[in-house]
Amino acid sequence: MASQQLIDLSHLFRAAMLFMLAGSVYRFDTYLVAFRPGAHWSYFPSVGEILVTLGLVAGELLAFILIVKLFPILTLEKRHVAYHH
Repeated sequence: MASQQLIDLSHLFRAAMLFMLAGSVYRFDTYLVAFRPGAHWSYFPSVGEILVTLGLVAGELLAFILIVKLFPILTLEKRHVAYHH
């Protein structure tokens, strides 16, 4: 039962990572590649905009790490291992 649950969780984790990657690629495409506001005008984010975006991503990662550390979301069951001498 535990190994089957571990397999299911690994598939769920991979699916979630692929979903996040797909969303990131979609946003990157719509805001940087496909954004054409008019003739003879182009847009690329400034250094400040890039730094703010990186800061927000870093803050989200910090919040995720803190939440995972404070609230045991995935806990492994303790196993007793017999050692033979």
